[in-house]
Amino acid sequence: MTSAAPHAPEAHILGVGQTDFVPSHRASRKTSDLLFLAAQAALADADLSFADLDGLGIASFTAAPDHSIDLAVRWNIRPTWLMDSSLGGASGNDLLAHAKTAIAQREASTILLVAGDHFAIDDFEKLVRHYNTSAAEDFASMPAAGPNAFFALITQMQMQTLGLQRDDYGQLVVSQRAWAMENPKAAYRDPLTLDEYLAAPIIADPLGRYDCVPVVSGAVAIVVSANQGPIRVLAVQAQHNWDGQNTSGLHTGLVEAAPALWQATGRTPSDLDVASIYDDYPAMVVAQLLDAGILSEHQTAASLNELLTSKRPAINSSGGQLSAGQAGAAAGLHGIIEIANALLDRGPLSTHGSTLGLVTGYGMVAYRYGACANASLLERT
Repeated sequence: MTSAAPHAPEAHILGVGQTDFVPSHRASRKTSDLLFLAAQAALADADLSFADLDGLGIASFTAAPDHSIDLAVRWNIRPTWLMDSSLGGASGNDLLAHAKTAIAQREASTILLVAGDHFAIDDFEKLVRHYNTSAAEDFASMPAAGPNAFFALITQMQMQTLGLQRDDYGQLVVSQRAWAMENPKAAYRDPLTLDEYLAAPIIADPLGRYDCVPVVSGAVAIVVSANQGPIRVLAVQAQHNWDGQNTSGLHTGLVEAAPALWQATGRTPSDLDVASIYDDYPAMVVAQLLDAGILSEHQTAASLNELLTSKRPAINSSGGQLSAGQAGAAAGLHGIIEIANALLDRGPLSTHGSTLGLVTGYGMVAYRYGACANASLLERT
């Protein structure tokens, strides 16, 4: 008689770590140092050392010419599994999905995932101008360089389609700043009022200063393991280039990935306690909330107001990138850290007792808008 095959190991998050997020003009540490500090913090949180690892995944725009193997050598890790993710804002869930599979396939048992960047004065401008072939060739002659102009157009279309006003986006930004005031590692923690939001200089109409994510330097890391831990990775789903860039951009690949996530786990949006929604622009938060089934497409403004007021689920309880800052490729892993802290009762007091959290990823602008979208569900054990 043949014995039953053993169950595939589940992936758990054992520890998380993060450096301070610092506005780039004040940052002094180079990328490799930031990655190392975040890695050290996550390992200490998991009560592990570099010697305990057999897997390493990296996401960074400015670690070049180094890759995961170079950091493995520098940190004296002997991995059986390595990964470099180049999916920007979607890289966190990308790394997590592959790590989850590696653990299930017994390719590795304890994996460190780390992401981050340091931007010197000209680094971010160079990154934007040479982000991909589309940025370097198709839009090089445009007077408005970078993604602000693209997402200003998407915001205009979303306002017309859903009947939203700048005040509605302002409420979201102000809400996230209130969360950031409780996050000691956020770059911007001063109070922000709706009047201040509306009075801020326009960057690309209708986007004002507080609609555009601030660039910072920093790094984040998590330890994912087959060993039982405080947070279980229930599922990760992704959808890339879901529409062939042939739609308006008012929806993301989450419109297909989210239903697959709910079906795979037997959960629904109403089960969520916390959600980290990728927030390079407020309009993309609204788009993903709609795609995930958290917001209603009918009377969206009222639905958004009710969501922000009730804080159920709590949205972007770290302050999101709009207040905590966008540390390059750390943006993709930022949401996982945020939800992990909430599930571990390390986030704001009003998120304590949370048991289920959603993390969305979005990014890699190709031609007009983000080509990558993914989401993960994390559960406190």
